[in-house]
Amino acid sequence: MLNLWQLQQRQGLPLDLKIKLSKTRIEDWYEYYEGEVYFCFSGSNKSVVLLHLLRESYPNISVIFVSTGLKSDKVREFAKRQGNILCINPKNTFLYRLKRKLYRLIFFNKYSKIIKKETLIDYEKQTNKKSFTTFMAEENNRKIKKYLKSGCNSPLDKRPISKPLSFWTKEDIFNYVRIYKLKILT
Repeated sequence: MLNLWQLQQRQGLPLDLKIKLSKTRIEDWYEYYEGEVYFCFSGSNKSVVLLHLLRESYPNISVIFVSTGLKSDKVREFAKRQGNILCINPKNTFLYRLKRKLYRLIFFNKYSKIIKKETLIDYEKQTNKKSFTTFMAEENNRKIKKYLKSGCNSPLDKRPISKPLSFWTKEDIFNYVRIYKLKILT
């Protein structure tokens, strides 16, 4: 269990130290699971950053994109341009569920997260791989509490997940994209 001051201290580190710390967390996770890990690319800026960090150390890491049908074709095409990404379609699309009236009135964004999570859990069961995610503690209080409870790597959780960007800020993401001249969606 971590204390809030530890998170704040890590958030205050210079970007070069955050990069080193994140790479250490990535390597720890990769080695702990003997390479049986994956990353779900979403097309967000933080997703672009984590993909870049992962592929610097592990160029052949498994990367997937869940095509929920609710994101624009632009996002799907952007994901494909990253190279070596497996596009996965959920078992049941939004339209399928809507037609069956399983969900009456759900905001698309919330539904997209639900269907994406279900698809990732299925993928993990089929492959026995463990996930990296773009989770950042600064996004909300729930994420702060989760980070304080388990830190970056949580192999003992019911669904083990590595969160190597946990202590990064939005400004860090922006600066990393700028410094490494990464292509992002606009």
